[in-house]
Amino acid sequence: MNNKQDISKFISLENAIPALAGNGWRSSVRRVLENLLGITAVRQVVTDASVSNSQDIFSRSLEILDILVDSKGVPEAIKSLPKNSGAIIIANHPFGGADAIALCSLCAKHRPDDSKILANSVVYHAPKFPQYLLPLKILGEPNAARHNLKTLKTASEHVNNGGLLGVFPAGGVSHYQPDQQKVTDVAWSEHIARIALKTQVPVIPVKFFGRNPLWYQLIGRINPLLRAAMIPRALLIMKHKTIKCRAGAVISPATLAKEEHPTTFLRNAVYSIPE
Repeated sequence: MNNKQDISKFISLENAIPALAGNGWRSSVRRVLENLLGITAVRQVVTDASVSNSQDIFSRSLEILDILVDSKGVPEAIKSLPKNSGAIIIANHPFGGADAIALCSLCAKHRPDDSKILANSVVYHAPKFPQYLLPLKILGEPNAARHNLKTLKTASEHVNNGGLLGVFPAGGVSHYQPDQQKVTDVAWSEHIARIALKTQVPVIPVKFFGRNPLWYQLIGRINPLLRAAMIPRALLIMKHKTIKCRAGAVISPATLAKEEHPTTFLRNAVYSIPE
């Protein structure tokens, strides 16, 4: 497929809202919504980034957006791993867009030949993205469970074969949790700890600092789909800013195997990383 075909399916409103599929007035409504939500602008960013031959598409996207990544300790943690060894990078997900691009950039930059990222399938169809992304259906799409099990199996095989896997175990963007009275990740998926235990690979915890603005939190409380729909706009307001992340101590397979609740242990390892 050519780039135009790919990018038209990138964050597709037709898939998210079937009633808007088709031509005529539906096409006009889609264009208006895509502009309002920032989808059109984000599509242009990744399209422009895809023509670079000197940088991976994620690093180039950050450059176009003028988003700096303060990642002290993360490249060093990746480089500390034995060459061609499997590993998993886990991170919290406070932004949804900027943190995802930053993590992809860090993996692609420091392990360019064997990095894969578990990501929402809505962003899969963009130039050069399939080279790095393993798509998960997390918005209730048809046959999601079967699709996701297949993707998780592929992810496990990738790590077992010596690849680097980046993942946001929450599977969605951090938002206000009434029971905890703060903005934080939802419960993490148990699958990631299982993959780590099964493949016996080290895990690098990474914490991103910050959160999306108040308006995002308020809109997100109305409906989960609205929360997801506002991620492109939340990404665009990060222009000319710096996103900060830090790596914690690498967690060995033996250490994780001792834990009665490995997913809770991994989550705590991320959230306990200091600035």
